[in-house]
Amino acid sequence: MLLNKIRSSMTWRYKAKRRRRGQSLVETLAGFLVLIPLGLFSFDLTVVLMANQANKEIAENAARAAANQLGLAKAMQAAIGAINKAPKSANITDVTLLDLNYDVSAGNVSVTTQVDVQLPVSVPGVGKINLRYTATQPIVAIPAPA
Repeated sequence: MLLNKIRSSMTWRYKAKRRRRGQSLVETLAGFLVLIPLGLFSFDLTVVLMANQANKEIAENAARAAANQLGLAKAMQAAIGAINKAPKSANITDVTLLDLNYDVSAGNVSVTTQVDVQLPVSVPGVGKINLRYTATQPIVAIPAPA
């Protein structure tokens, strides 16, 4: 009788221990189902932020190059040259000059660039993102009036 009680209590403890282990496994798997997509999203977000910073620098450099030229044609060539010299990464697939506004009356040059970013972990429906940035610089190539 006593031996049967000891066996039944040992069996009960063993089953309870097995249930706890199974519960831990289920909780771990549920945690991974939440944490893995969150980590992949943060990786995509990091790549987009770095590409946005690169686009800002490219637009600023193109605007500075255009502001150092006298006339719209030379400013356009200088901006395109600055964009072509910009380093590209594996995620930045294309850099495009969208608009160049050489306004002598206002004394400003505005350059709008677009960067196409390939996401490393593409979300269904979103594999590529286009980022635009407009930079404005004062024209420094206008000679002083005589």
